[in-house]
Amino acid sequence: MKKISYVLIIQLAIATTYLIVTSFNIRYTFNLENFLHPDFGDESTYSFMFDESIFTSVSSEEFMETLKNASDENEVTFRVIVGYSDEMNRNVMENYIYSSSVEIEDLFYTQNGDRISWSDSGEASYYSTNREDSSAVTIQMLDESYASGRLYPLLYFRPLHQLYERPQKDSYYVVYFYGEGSDIRMVRDEVVNTYGQIQSSQFLKVDTKTFMPDESIRQGTLLSVGIALILLIILIGIINQHLKEVSVRKMMGHSDVRIQWRLLGRFFLLLLLIYIITLGIAYWFFVGDAGNIGTAIYKGQLKILTYFAAGLLAVFIGSYVYIRYTSSAMYLKKKSTYKMLLYGNLVVKILIFILVITPLLTKLEGGYRSFRDVIYRERKHDADLYRYNVSLDIPMSDFDRIMKMFGDAFEISEKENAVLADFTDADLSLFEEFDVELEPNTISSIVVNTEYLKDYKILREDGTVLDLETLQGNTMLVPLELKGKPFTTISQKEYPKVYVEFQDAFYNPDISKRDHFKVKDPIVFYTKEYDASGMQTLYGAVYYSDLEGLRESFEAAGYGDALRVTDLRPVYDFYMDEYRQEALESLYIFVLYLSVVLILLYEIIYLHLEEKRQLISIQYLLGKSYGERYRNLYLMSLVSYAVLIPYSLIFLKVSTVSLLVLFSILILLEMILVSGLITRFESTDMVKTIKGV
Repeated sequence: MKKISYVLIIQLAIATTYLIVTSFNIRYTFNLENFLHPDFGDESTYSFMFDESIFTSVSSEEFMETLKNASDENEVTFRVIVGYSDEMNRNVMENYIYSSSVEIEDLFYTQNGDRISWSDSGEASYYSTNREDSSAVTIQMLDESYASGRLYPLLYFRPLHQLYERPQKDSYYVVYFYGEGSDIRMVRDEVVNTYGQIQSSQFLKVDTKTFMPDESIRQGTLLSVGIALILLIILIGIINQHLKEVSVRKMMGHSDVRIQWRLLGRFFLLLLLIYIITLGIAYWFFVGDAGNIGTAIYKGQLKILTYFAAGLLAVFIGSYVYIRYTSSAMYLKKKSTYKMLLYGNLVVKILIFILVITPLLTKLEGGYRSFRDVIYRERKHDADLYRYNVSLDIPMSDFDRIMKMFGDAFEISEKENAVLADFTDADLSLFEEFDVELEPNTISSIVVNTEYLKDYKILREDGTVLDLETLQGNTMLVPLELKGKPFTTISQKEYPKVYVEFQDAFYNPDISKRDHFKVKDPIVFYTKEYDASGMQTLYGAVYYSDLEGLRESFEAAGYGDALRVTDLRPVYDFYMDEYRQEALESLYIFVLYLSVVLILLYEIIYLHLEEKRQLISIQYLLGKSYGERYRNLYLMSLVSYAVLIPYSLIFLKVSTVSLLVLFSILILLEMILVSGLITRFESTDMVKTIKGV
């Protein structure tokens, strides 16, 4: 039992550190992207979008000077945001900031603690998460995938005056004002009074007060409480195993404190020591030599350590209370004592299950989906074929070129055997979330080309394999089960129909689309020819491996300046790691819950065998069968499910199938544990009983 405790404590220290690091990465990146400086926590924020073209009598530089002067007078900070894709097709968010009061210390960490001025017009330095930019003061990140420019944008924080030292592709700017509401309104009024083209209604109040909470502390605390309860159960079991010793020492006049320290003192000290050492090892493994940013992690660890120590103290007090009220007379009345403890453990087991079943099932279902994602992706996602995402970045103002690009991109992609796939209309639930009213009998649909379908087996109505080469032009491949039934799609496009049977689900090449990455029996718009009347999203990006051939074709067609290539391998690795981590997290939660249940079951079995050991030994000598000797024990381990199964099916709004699968797994594991403990009992304790030991 003590060894189980040591393992649980090691797991707790590793899990809490992992939660702290993961939560910090997400929260830190979120706060950076949204410029959630702690100084703005109790202040109002307004946004304003403007286009240089609206100014006829003043330049945007003069407009910014007006904002600066008004901001200085009213102690308002403002930020101008410009977003674009760089030459490597990485997302970039430029933040141009003006403030005479706000410091940056509490927003992000830098390698050497360097600081720049937001109000100095001669300031040449700037901050960036781009480690490759040697001119920038680098913002530290624990996980560089959060600064890849693919999953999350590369962030730059510059003084405002640098906005006009760098040519901007688009002349649209979004401005955020930070400060007291009354001060921002004074800035707004001054701008409106100065420039008649601007209306006060263009200043929109937005909520940026919602700082992302540190979930790791809450999760770590809940985890610590759970471990503390498990430890308390284990300690009661240890005390029960030494009940005779406790009773004898009480009759000899030993104090409760002395008995507890002799029985559990070193055990508690060792638990605390193991936890502290494991925290240090986990910090080194997850964080390493991270510099200034590491302080955020070990501060979180210290908080969790405080909560853990408090929980350990509560468990220590609980075990003391149990020893105090375990009188010497209890051992003499062992039979009634065992029954009380036995039924008490059964009640605790039922209550724990009722409390955790809904969140447990939710976590397990999410973990199963992640595990399924990993398996399916490794089977179906050809990492070499989907190595690059190729897109064309053309300003929206160049509408004619955009329309021409769709057709050219399709023709080039077909010639180069690239994969084209559009899963926009694959998940109908996304439209329902945005209150889009769908036509009755709307069916999921995808748009793909020959290269995408080449590895899929599709059968005709007569059971023969469909040869795509025999299809003339664009075709709707419709599941055979829809034949003779009314149906429509989101796009409501109509091509010649061929009714088929799909042998496998279809997989979205975009690995980040986890909610609808797998589509079963959709309507497939198989495209062999460019259709300018719709589905243009299909031709905006392709997935390809032989990049050079595709690049040459796009450059020859006059799109060299707009061509953007994204290396998808880091994206693929990121999401695969995320799916694996979620699957492992759910498995860990399940193992943690299972350990509680099995420990309680162990207590129940131990108490039963301790009470009935002489009777079972006599039955064994009399030749009674295995079933006759242990029937009551198996029934006792299953009696809790006579309450839990009806309760769950009637009162819980969870999947019946998931419930039955979970109960089946738990019952199977409990039966294995019962059988194992009986085998151990017969090979050790029963032999001693027969020998009179």
